[in-house]
Amino acid sequence: MDGILLSGGGDIAPARYRAISSHLLRGVDAERDSAELDLVRWAIEGEKPILGICRGLQMMNVAFGGTLIQDIASEMASAFLHDFPDTPGDLIAHTVDMKPGLLHEIQGRIASLETNSSHHQAVRKLGKGLRVSGRSPDGIVEALEIPGLPFAAAVQWHPERLLRRTEARALFNGLTHAAGGR
Repeated sequence: MDGILLSGGGDIAPARYRAISSHLLRGVDAERDSAELDLVRWAIEGEKPILGICRGLQMMNVAFGGTLIQDIASEMASAFLHDFPDTPGDLIAHTVDMKPGLLHEIQGRIASLETNSSHHQAVRKLGKGLRVSGRSPDGIVEALEIPGLPFAAAVQWHPERLLRRTEARALFNGLTHAAGGR
């Protein structure tokens, strides 16, 4: 493999980040968790390009020793709604304030991206060696990067549902370009 894309999906088992399971978890798959943790480690050790989407961002964080908020709505009274499961995937839910870095460059240096949102979990404690590169206005981590690697980044939103937008396509183009150059 020349690159890895970690897609969205069910929740990560809290045992993976030393937490007690909430009754609000959805779609936990221990075998997928194990396989994806191995993939993240393999990609990082081999400096392979990697892009995480939604659960993929959360998995990258957990792989680096980070923890998760298991349910934003019940654990963060100050956060706004991030979980829109019954709406069109291209519905714009909120903005993400981007910081300079790989994702900012790839997406055309847009300071405030409009994104969709379809997650009820988020980064609580950032994993060691990761850098936050985007947050929603309520403070939720929406983008992260691994500095020092050619292409290692993740977003909490679903760019595959926003392909009419240049900045969404740019994420996939960045991954394929990085993987094709290997």
